[in-house]
Parts: sequence; structure tokens; C-alpha cells
Amino acid sequence: MADYRADGPVDDKEPAVFGVEKMANEYGVVYADQSAFPGPPAWEHDWQEPYPVFSDRVVLEREPGELADLPDFVRCPQIWHFACTERAVDVLRQVCGRDINVFGHGVVGDVELSFVQVVGTASRIDREKSVVDSFPTYELVQWPAFYDEDLPGLGDRLFTLPGRQFTGVFAGSAVRAAITGAGLTGLRFVRV
Repeated sequence: MADYRADGPVDDKEPAVFGVEKMANEYGVVYADQSAFPGPPAWEHDWQEPYPVFSDRVVLEREPGELADLPDFVRCPQIWHFACTERAVDVLRQVCGRDINVFGHGVVGDVELSFVQVVGTASRIDREKSVVDSFPTYELVQWPAFYDEDLPGLGDRLFTLPGRQFTGVFAGSAVRAAITGAGLTGLRFVRV
């Protein structure tokens, strides 16, 4: 897993927040017809609310990326956040269990994947220091900034930003360290 920071290497001991990116070019995507998912389509669901849990296993297809292996975290366009292996779910439950909603399962080949929604939300962002593009009906946070006093409390969190229009996922230092320390694949962390 790669970590990026404009001004040098990342120090895991200082409180920090990282943008979480799925490595779709490298690992590809898994998908199924939208009708295979019993809940609402991703673009209609209010992702600040838990996605409805379903028990039917979704049979998934895979479009591989540059790397042949199926990663621990993989993009699935029909759900907003992650499709991931049981190993990845176990790590998330250990470090940030309050921030995830496992709402269903799928299978690609003989590998079972869990559908995971990030339900944790940061209480606020520093809007003055954030890069925010405003449009007539919504805003897009291109680069969020957080208050220094909030950083320690975000260390063991996996979260989105406050507001319906913000869909990006962010991880605190402890979450990033747990994922990278377990050798899980499929995510890139970009320090914000």
C-alpha cells in the first residue's frame, strides 16, 4: 500500500487523517446487475443512513485491473464504500467496528466478499482551510482540513465528512496502521 504526502514521509506516531482511495486501476472492480442488490441503488440511498441489511448472496463478476490478484478491498460500483474479504472485515471490526455497517455478502469465483458501508462521520471540518467547490445544488470538498484539536479523536476512526454531499472515506492513523500492518491490499492512503 502506498502512502502519499507532499512534504515528506508519513510519521505514524503523529495524529493524522488520510483520504482512502480504492485502487481500481490496479485491482479492477467487482460488479453485478443492480437488480441483484435488494436495497436502493447507490445513487438514491442517503449514505448517512445505514444501508438496509440483506441476506441473499450476490453473485459478482470481476473486471481485473493491472494486477491479477483479487485484493482485500475492492471497488463495487453498486455499493458506495467497500466490498472486502473477511480478513479485512475482521481488521476493521477490531480497530473501528463502530464505524462500519456490514450489510450484505457477495461471491466472486470462490471468494466471499462482505459489503461494508462506512457509517462513522467526522463531527466537523475546518471549512476555512478546506478546498471546497460550490455548485448551485451541492458542494464538493476537494481537500478537507481538520482542526488540530480534533485529530487525536479521529485516530481510530474510519469516517466520511458531515453532510449528504460528501462521499469520500477517511481514516485516522490507527486505522491506516492496522490495515497496512495486516498487509491488506486494495487501498491507497493520501494524507490530508
